[in-house]
Amino acid sequence: MGGSVLQGLLLIIALIAIFDTQVLSIFRRQKEIGTYIALGMTRAQVVGIFTVEGGAHSILAILLGAAYGIPLLLLLNKNGIGMAYAEDMAFDIPVAEAIFPYYSFRDPDDHYDRGSNCHHSELSPCQENIKNETN
Repeated sequence: MGGSVLQGLLLIIALIAIFDTQVLSIFRRQKEIGTYIALGMTRAQVVGIFTVEGGAHSILAILLGAAYGIPLLLLLNKNGIGMAYAEDMAFDIPVAEAIFPYYSFRDPDDHYDRGSNCHHSELSPCQENIKNETN
């Protein structure tokens, strides 16, 4: 539930940033808009220009985001983010050696723990390792 709320907030922030960028673009180009109207363009045609421009920017952003994001996701999917320093802390809280992206290509039933895959049992993989370490 908490993850969904955070994702919703991040989506709202992104939408506000995109809206603000479009509005700022329109306010900065008021002289240009006036020139278009003086040359005989209708209001709908001027709105169409800004809509096409915003669409082109969004397509470019998607392509750049995919070009940078997909390789990064694949790298994190393979290696994860190392949490080895967590073992040196004085807390008795089990922490995995690596954390992986929320959206991942990993099999959800494949658990990463101490460099090996855990097999399913009645206990979760972390609970099973804690039980094994205490014995």
